[in-house]
Amino acid sequence: MVRLRLILVFGLVSSSALFAPSDDILPASSTPELIVTHAEPPDYPPALHGDPRVEVRVSVEITPDGHVGAGRAETGSTFLTPYAEAAASRWTFNSTPDGPTREALITFIFAGVEEVVGPGGVVVSFDNPLTMRLRYTLSLIRWLPRTDGVLPDKRCPVHDELMRVDLIPIVYGLALMSTNKPSRRQAREAQAYFEARESLFPNTNQQFGGGCMVGVAKQAEVQYCESCRKAEEQWLAAHPDARRFL
Repeated sequence: MVRLRLILVFGLVSSSALFAPSDDILPASSTPELIVTHAEPPDYPPALHGDPRVEVRVSVEITPDGHVGAGRAETGSTFLTPYAEAAASRWTFNSTPDGPTREALITFIFAGVEEVVGPGGVVVSFDNPLTMRLRYTLSLIRWLPRTDGVLPDKRCPVHDELMRVDLIPIVYGLALMSTNKPSRRQAREAQAYFEARESLFPNTNQQFGGGCMVGVAKQAEVQYCESCRKAEEQWLAAHPDARRFL
């Protein structure tokens, strides 16, 4: 979220590009100055990853209380315009209680996508008060949520020990189900393993499914219990046929 206070006096720029005079909208020369009080960047649009440099212009009407009453994209990719329009609708400007409805042209420049190891986000800069330049960073790691930048401690309820942190590969796709009906022995092995995992080693956290849509992240940060992992290995050593269910 970006907060700024920038002043733009429209009488100093081309009025034809920013205003369309009508009965309710005054010409640029008599419109009060426009001050940006809050500028919202668009959420990351997935379509941008394959088309990293796009410019979208959104024409907005600004109500006397400084909010955007209506907005419509005039140019830009159809995949990106909904994100730009949604962001533009959350911009705010100085209020003019006794003034007219004003118009402005907000430009979003999607300036590229970069894959990084650290946390992802968006870097925002301004070419001018109404032109926002955005560069998105996508993390190769799916990080656990933090509080004020700190990962909260977590204890294993089975072994009552502080859990550690690990990076494990993300597996994308859906698991294929065998068309062969399992034997009674196999069914018992599977049931025994899942019951043991729930009660004896619930926090091994050595697998991470990413879903059927392949994302940018290659690894996931997880918290695990060292004693759980040791208990699982001991259990599997006594039940070697159960490894097929991992």
